[in-house]
Amino acid sequence: HWERCQSFIDRFVTEASRLFGRSRIDPAYLQFFGDDFLRLLLLRYVFCDVVLHLHRSFKGRQLRPRCQPPLPDADLLEHPSLQHLVLDLAAHLEVRSHFIDGNEMD
Repeated sequence: HWERCQSFIDRFVTEASRLFGRSRIDPAYLQFFGDDFLRLLLLRYVFCDVVLHLHRSFKGRQLRPRCQPPLPDADLLEHPSLQHLVLDLAAHLEVRSHFIDGNEMD
């Protein structure tokens, strides 16, 4: 069970890394990618933001983490492929009902 969940996380990290490279983000963030610890910290931030955005209990942007300079919402934080991976993980963990449906997304 743990290994399967980890595979969802690994796919999320891989996809988020790919999107980071393709998104129009502040160049300062790209410098973080040169360090393993800082890269993982950034990718975990993205994971946290996507999970909270999709979770039913976290309504509103004020409940989500913030960073400065902001990361792009459409190109990264609200990207459909990342949302899909989080929802797949939630389904695997049998907690999908705690997350919004596709037709409820912003």
